[in-house]
Amino acid sequence: AIEALLIAPCCWSQQVSVHQSPVTDEIRQNIRKLLSDGKSRQQIVDAYVAEYGDRVLAEPPARGFNRLFYVGPWL
Repeated sequence: AIEALLIAPCCWSQQVSVHQSPVTDEIRQNIRKLLSDGKSRQQIVDAYVAEYGDRVLAEPPARGFNRLFYVGPWL
């Protein structure tokens, strides 16, 4: 489920859960390691956001300019 929350930072076009590349393979392995170390889903996602910024999120947070992604369709 965590893999579906993140966009592959090698191309920024697909979720880690479906993208096939050495970078996403490494991310998948790292996610599994972090989970086995006892990290929560939110801690793992926060770590990737700290490294790559909000762009790594499959669904950007509803704050600032990103609110337009949520409000725009209604308008």
